[in-house]
Amino acid sequence: MVSKQALYQAKLLEKQVQLYHDLNELAKRKEKVLSLADVEALDDIITAEQALILRAAEIEKRRFASQRELAITWDLPVAKVTLDAIVEQADEEIATRCRQAGKELAAILSELKDRNDRCHKIIKGALDLVQHTLEKAGAEPALVDRLV
Repeated sequence: MVSKQALYQAKLLEKQVQLYHDLNELAKRKEKVLSLADVEALDDIITAEQALILRAAEIEKRRFASQRELAITWDLPVAKVTLDAIVEQADEEIATRCRQAGKELAAILSELKDRNDRCHKIIKGALDLVQHTLEKAGAEPALVDRLV
């Protein structure tokens, strides 16, 4: 039972790695598209991101359900069923898969966070420019307000 659940955890982690890799690739495209101000391409990327995020949420639910089953089997609180705990209980092949997926997931999430931070800065810069332009436009009399 433990081996089966540990294998399932490894497979789910590997799926998460792939999903977050795909999200990271979309974030790379989004960063470029934002710098080019390509609204149509940005809309396509956001739609694709939303689909991946829904899939990631589903996998996370399944992973947590499996984690709860392991907690019951091991008579531990769910919070104690960590990746390290699974690795300790699993056979060498599954432990290796879990460790590898955990390392890859941590690296991808870090890269994705950095990339999303850069995208946020680009968006903030664009919004600041729009705000500045609106403030400038509102400060000067409009054409219809001027005497001719």
